[in-house]
Amino acid sequence: MRPKSLSLTVMMALLGLCLAGSQASANQEIPQYLQTQVVKACEQAAVQAPAKIDSDALLSLLDSPRDKVRYVAVYVLGDIREKRAASALVPMLTSSDANLRRMAAHALGKIGHRSAALPLAYVLNTIDERPMVRCEAVKALSRIPGGQATRLIMAAYCEDCPVLQRTKHVALNNRIKAESAIR
Repeated sequence: MRPKSLSLTVMMALLGLCLAGSQASANQEIPQYLQTQVVKACEQAAVQAPAKIDSDALLSLLDSPRDKVRYVAVYVLGDIREKRAASALVPMLTSSDANLRRMAAHALGKIGHRSAALPLAYVLNTIDERPMVRCEAVKALSRIPGGQATRLIMAAYCEDCPVLQRTKHVALNNRIKAESAIR
């Protein structure tokens, strides 16, 4: 295996393992149960194991030509709620890859940045979009704070898809419950 392939394998192993730390924050230390697996993967590749999740490295992986690398980077950036990733994830909502669009919407919802509300609403109201992507867009909108996101969900066109109608209904109910619990 070429050295570049080894480092890519190690990065994929690290990113895959970081998925389990869903409540992680930027530059958080890797939990011990994950660290053991990362060390094993790094030993096989003869590379030193990283001690922290590197947000900048994840952001640079968004431009990777390999789909799986981009998927994992998008997912982990959402999990660590990296605010800087919002501007890089919004253009992915128009990708030709439906899985990447869905994952970008999911990550934007976890990040909860208000700048993502209008692009997510656009995806939600695109009738030609796949239902899985539109459902993820409504879920993501439901996680974005503020009244604008609620209004965008309420105004969304969902008559063409029963699953989307149900997802919209659940998202609105969850927002109402969350807002009433705050008061």
